[in-house]
Amino acid sequence: MKRLILIFISLFLLDSKLLKSQDFQTFSDDFTNWSNNAGWNGTDSPGRFINGDEVEINGNVIYDDSNYGGGPLVIDGTDATVFGNDLRGYLIISSGSTLLIRGDLELPAGGRVVVEDGGTLIIDGNFNSTGGGFFFSGGDTSNEGRVAVTGNYTQGGSGSYSGGGEVNVAGTSTESEPDGTGNPQGGQTIPADLQAIIDDPTTLPIELKKARRNLNS
Repeated sequence: MKRLILIFISLFLLDSKLLKSQDFQTFSDDFTNWSNNAGWNGTDSPGRFINGDEVEINGNVIYDDSNYGGGPLVIDGTDATVFGNDLRGYLIISSGSTLLIRGDLELPAGGRVVVEDGGTLIIDGNFNSTGGGFFFSGGDTSNEGRVAVTGNYTQGGSGSYSGGGEVNVAGTSTESEPDGTGNPQGGQTIPADLQAIIDDPTTLPIELKKARRNLNS
């Protein structure tokens, strides 16, 4: 009986979405809409919940929460590996690429955000690295590029923020301990060039082309 139960559980897990991780990647410099299926390497956009998948921004993308009923972008996942499958959710902003989020970014436990050197993450809303998982712990952020948050930054539980990239939080921040440079400090001014992108996203392709020319020169 126990053997039958174990077989049933194994079959269920193998058929579960948790074990069907998928990689999504943008491929067009002119792609600007997260919800546009044609802008991704697969047949669909990754949607609002990134759970056990890897999403790489390689171009210019705008996530607008109005396309998802006002819901935030959630980079979620289980902080574990099962049967050799990494179940964590990853969001990677590649060098020379920009992701503008009109709304909030949620990063529960098991979620990872990576901003590469030369990459830019702009959150026109709140960055909540908390909630979900054990003890409401947050996910992990690695920033070697640029991060701007017009709202508040909240870091919870065992989540972490690391990297020597530029970060500016206009609202409040719970990650303000003086334990090194680069931690998100609250009450800062959003840099003028990033504020210009928030005000007029059509500048995104221009910024990307400049960044790519600099990388290739």
